[in-house]
Amino acid sequence: MRPPRKDFADQTHEYSRDVAKAITLGLANPLVDFVLPSFHQKRFEEWCENVFQALMKLSEEKISLDDLQENEEFISLLKESMVIASKTHQEEKHEFLKRALLNQFGSHYSFDEKIIFTRLIDSLTLGHIYLLQLLLNYSEEIKGLKKFSEIVEKLKNDELSHHIPENTYRMLLNDLERSNLIELSESIEYEINVSQAAVMSLGGENPDLPYILITEFGSAFVEYVMNN
Repeated sequence: MRPPRKDFADQTHEYSRDVAKAITLGLANPLVDFVLPSFHQKRFEEWCENVFQALMKLSEEKISLDDLQENEEFISLLKESMVIASKTHQEEKHEFLKRALLNQFGSHYSFDEKIIFTRLIDSLTLGHIYLLQLLLNYSEEIKGLKKFSEIVEKLKNDELSHHIPENTYRMLLNDLERSNLIELSESIEYEINVSQAAVMSLGGENPDLPYILITEFGSAFVEYVMNN
């Protein structure tokens, strides 16, 4: 079973044109006519081919292509992934989408969790995703740091930080918290010494509580989209 490519892309073009016409009240828009036909067509087709080859290899080990055709959950996730893949030129996101599709097999996550993870690949930037990965990788090392600037400097020692634009860490952290991927201490302040936790008990603040805590949801997302 080959994932549909040109037919799907053509349908997506038509859908996008309809949306564009609605936005422009049906007026002629030469920019729309110039941009939409390409629609990252070459990269999109390459992604479809890569996914197909990966599924062919998978069929030799775990699940047959006939079974895939009858798997409604897989088809739904494939369609969702194709829409997202057709919207971006970023090869890294294409790779995350492919990994997410493959990692669903044998996964204990529910369909709702899988579709949320897939949509997060679309809504988050690469900076968000790599920052989340860094926070997970360095969770123990940054736990004892009390300055935001010290945390950032620690993370910047890793090559993954090259994917994160300068001076965006605070914004990205807030976005990740809003997406329930991390938890920030309620008393967090930037560029000054702060206590690590705002969680109070009879014995006072817990000094062992991480300054930035990766949620179970955040760890699951990283596992689902970044692991081979």
